[in-house]
Amino acid sequence: MTDRVDAPEGEAVLVVNPQSIDFGDVGAGVSTSPFVTVTITNKGSLTSGLVSSQITFTDAALFRIIGNGCPLVAIPPLGECVMQVQFRPDTPTGAKQARLLIGAIPGGELVIPLTGNAVVDTSPKLVPNQASANFGIRALGTTSPVFDIVIRNTGVAATGPISVNLQAPPGVFGVNTNCSAALPPNGTCTLGVTYRPSAAAIEQGDITLSANPGGTTTLHLQGQGANISFNTTPSSRDFGNVIAGNQSITQTINLLNTGSATIIPQTSITGAGANNFMFAFDGCGGSAINPGTGCTMDLRFQPQSIGAKTANLRIDANGSVGTVALTGLGISEEAAHLAASPLSVFFGDETVGATTAARSITITNTGGTTTDTISIARSGAGAAAFATTHDCTTLAPNATCTVMATFSPQATGTVSATLTVSAGTAAPAMVMISGNGI
Repeated sequence: MTDRVDAPEGEAVLVVNPQSIDFGDVGAGVSTSPFVTVTITNKGSLTSGLVSSQITFTDAALFRIIGNGCPLVAIPPLGECVMQVQFRPDTPTGAKQARLLIGAIPGGELVIPLTGNAVVDTSPKLVPNQASANFGIRALGTTSPVFDIVIRNTGVAATGPISVNLQAPPGVFGVNTNCSAALPPNGTCTLGVTYRPSAAAIEQGDITLSANPGGTTTLHLQGQGANISFNTTPSSRDFGNVIAGNQSITQTINLLNTGSATIIPQTSITGAGANNFMFAFDGCGGSAINPGTGCTMDLRFQPQSIGAKTANLRIDANGSVGTVALTGLGISEEAAHLAASPLSVFFGDETVGATTAARSITITNTGGTTTDTISIARSGAGAAAFATTHDCTTLAPNATCTVMATFSPQATGTVSATLTVSAGTAAPAMVMISGNGI
């Protein structure tokens, strides 16, 4: 505080200590200077008017009054009040300046220059590569994959030992970490966070990391538990016999969201024979499927070698997992192989209870050996609306036979089925047949 002087007769005179403040070097954007106390004293013989204060000038926004015992206070003779001032620079770096204005009527006006220098912060500091982890919707009773958050010391000196504190409902979020010892400059450690929902609701938590030096950083965690269920039709797919290296016809698998929450399925083909199966179209993987709606996936079989192949279509819907068994047989090119022409037949419109004229389908053995006895089968939701006759027994290489098909709709609307022509180990022929009842 400045030395006292004799109080002038009949006046209020405000003086301040210190008369200027230089905060020195402070890290730009991340650090705050220690506060500096400013004391205002009335050296006069009369009580001052109400004291006002404000920060003005070029960089006023970077300086602030953080504790103010002077606003609208009248100071008696030889009395005083105090306030604290801080400097918190933002980028860019460089010299910053402002003015602290203090005044009262009576009492006079005081101007205190404020200066500071914004520099690149080099102190030890714990900085995460992301401030939060959002696990999205997760099926009740399942645990999420590990969500990794990397913590780095961005300073030029080591931090102190690190403490990790999880604040969350018991058992909902889990943390495995190697963050405990002091981190050297540019050193890193990792938090491995998991989420296991306990209720069909949004759940939250926080992880706080602290080190001295190094500071404190807080990471926010969030997830939402949900009752998730879905079904797939069919539950398995047999692609039959296919010459090694060739592709089968497309087989469709349907998924229906039977739960109460929107799901985002992740799809993959797994198992020992996974490389023999492929997606021709995936309308489910990565798509948001609302409750009561569905999506489709088209798959093909392309055996890489001769022999039986098995795999699974794996569907992970926000932690709820289902599989569809996939099978097929790779055969040699010399083996019997049935081909159909055409590959699809549409009978058009037909009155319910009537029957269309027969349509012919030619079956050819394109393989190198004679087939076993040929059989014809119909499958699918509309199979009962179609009928077939044929003259097929066995087929020598390049020989043909004929299947005659008719359509007799049993109700209005479009129906379809699959006509499968098979013969022992020969690669089967499949024909899509459909018609519209009116």
